[in-house]
Amino acid sequence: MSARRSVNELGLKKADYNGRATTLCQGCGHNSISSQIISSVWEMNLPQHRVIKLSGIGCSSKSPAYFLGGSHGFN
Repeated sequence: MSARRSVNELGLKKADYNGRATTLCQGCGHNSISSQIISSVWEMNLPQHRVIKLSGIGCSSKSPAYFLGGSHGFN
């Protein structure tokens, strides 16, 4: 069995891909989805600036701020 690595090939920790602390309800699926996106992006060694996440209105509109260190918006 291989040891778990603490950094990816870019030298980044998984925590480096986290954004702000979530304010979403614990029962909704948005936190789980964001967590899986973070894990996948980290494992694929993608730099944060190469990833986008689109969202709609309502609670889900806040979810891009919860990963990759920030978000940008437009109307």
